[in-house]
Amino acid sequence: MRMRQAVFLLLPIHLSFFCQAEEPSITRAMHHASLSKVIFQFNENVSSPQMDSFFAKSTWLDDVSKSIRLDNPPVVIARLKTRCSDYSELKEMLEELRSQPEVLFANPVLRSAKGEEAPVLQQVFVKIKSDSQKASLPRLSEQMRFDIRGTYSFDKNVFIITPQKFSGMNSLDLACALAGLKLFEYVHPNLLFSPVVATNDPFFTRQWHLRNDGTPIQGNGTPGADMSVEEAWVITRGDTSIKIAILDSGVDTLHPDLAGNLLHGFDATGGGSNGYPSTTYANDGHGTCCAGIVAAMTDNGIGVAGVAPLCKIIPVKIFYYVDTSIGTTNLGVIPYSTTQWMADGINWAAQAGADVMSNSWGVPSFLFSLLPGPVSLAEDAIRNAVSNGRDGRGIPMLFSSGNEDAAAPIWPSSMEETIAVTATSMCDERKSMISCDGEAWGGNYGGALDLAAPGVMITTTDMRGNKGYAVGSYTTDFNGTSAACPNAAGVMALILAVNPALNAGDARYLLASTADKTGGYDYNQNKYAGMWSSELGFGRVNAYKAVQAAMSYTGIVQNEYENFFFAYPNPVTGNQLTMGFELRESSFAEISLTDLSGKIISQQDEEFPAGNHSVSINIPLPAGMYVVHFASGSSQHHQKLLFLGR
Repeated sequence: MRMRQAVFLLLPIHLSFFCQAEEPSITRAMHHASLSKVIFQFNENVSSPQMDSFFAKSTWLDDVSKSIRLDNPPVVIARLKTRCSDYSELKEMLEELRSQPEVLFANPVLRSAKGEEAPVLQQVFVKIKSDSQKASLPRLSEQMRFDIRGTYSFDKNVFIITPQKFSGMNSLDLACALAGLKLFEYVHPNLLFSPVVATNDPFFTRQWHLRNDGTPIQGNGTPGADMSVEEAWVITRGDTSIKIAILDSGVDTLHPDLAGNLLHGFDATGGGSNGYPSTTYANDGHGTCCAGIVAAMTDNGIGVAGVAPLCKIIPVKIFYYVDTSIGTTNLGVIPYSTTQWMADGINWAAQAGADVMSNSWGVPSFLFSLLPGPVSLAEDAIRNAVSNGRDGRGIPMLFSSGNEDAAAPIWPSSMEETIAVTATSMCDERKSMISCDGEAWGGNYGGALDLAAPGVMITTTDMRGNKGYAVGSYTTDFNGTSAACPNAAGVMALILAVNPALNAGDARYLLASTADKTGGYDYNQNKYAGMWSSELGFGRVNAYKAVQAAMSYTGIVQNEYENFFFAYPNPVTGNQLTMGFELRESSFAEISLTDLSGKIISQQDEEFPAGNHSVSINIPLPAGMYVVHFASGSSQHHQKLLFLGR
């Protein structure tokens, strides 16, 4: 079976990592600049034959066939004939290259310890802290010979500058020099990212994430191991006033299962597509797959059903794919983005009125160590959306945790402000290398994880015809935390549909606190939304519980004595079932086990002191579905359980 491990891995390496106060800026930079590659841009009037001739006569650049040439941005990533001995020699070569009349700029290519590369583009972002700093920029521009190109359209405190052609500094040099002055909130160059990728609707019976029947067509999973979406639909299927932004490769705006729910979009890459994807490669269907999971139309006689089918979709294109070859070596189809495109997409979606943002991309965990220090343009955008979006109520920002099966969610899902989502299999366990589906990948987990949602063999919309992952307009095997993230985002949209007045923090609390404690993991840590485990965070998303809780929610402060409950293992493989719960104050608790008809099989009612408790029952039961109920004070919890029998 083909895998769709589609998490978009970016390299937003902070300048603070390269320009530390304890070392000279350039000394720091030389340790992280590739000595065998450079990036440069030809002037606009240089023709393609002239470009080839430029390579042929260059004493520094290797054969043109070993370079990568992009149309957007119009840059060339070139190999050198001979590896430079150090950064000083690299800088000398860059200055000579930049001095040529055909060349607009020439910069280093930053390289992480793992070999991932982030070429430095021409622009440098400078965020000022005060009016005095703003006043100092013209003087500095004369002294350091850079041009002030204007302010960033989404933040007037961020200035965009570029080094002058004969200033003796490339963009990295200029950024390091300005950062060394310690005058600004942050300074960093724009980077080019080279990611590493990894109802009556006919296909509804395949959509185990909505209703898991455990059938072969659904991967022979565990019946009931789903997000309880059908139960939630009894209450709401969403609302046309709720808008979910899909920040991705773009969305097929003409797809018949999506078109009725699509709003005007945005192309942050500058292509003017209004959120429509490129149509060159199968991977371009990534955003269309994510959009279908969230809000494909339902009861229209075609295709699939989205989690929140009455909500609207805002398509935002922040990356596109390129088939990259160097000589005879084919590096495959990989996506490209820039620091600014990512920030532009988030900022635009916030201004366009997005209520939820679904982001199936991130940074691999080994690069997280590169991120301490001043916030970047993208982190500013995320924090601003969470704090100030939705007219001050904040926008819930959901991100994929990553597909490396590693004990650390990738950035920016690891940010405190974002909601990190890992993937579950159709057997209600964390998707891992050994989960029941048999596929060789796993969702990231650990400290910064918030929750989990289905992410294996998800049936969803695809680009029409043969433009996407599969022939036709649908795919049946969209995989990865890229699939889990929009599943959770769809449930978040249902929460806001029944209670649009919620702020981002309360909506996040409701999504996490109502999640099912599945998988038999040890939920032994008490965090912001109750008991938490390293494997699934607060658990696997439960749409029905989340919507129920949102309808009557009055706020975390008033709810500080809410009691938490979970039952495990699920499925129950023997006779013993354990219920864990936490009481915020001493009270009576009633615990009962019923069959689906409501017949009571076991019941316990007694007073417990405040604190964490564990109650076990040992009952031999026929295989089938049961429900455990917990009530204490005003708190009520219900959880479906599958008994596999003896």
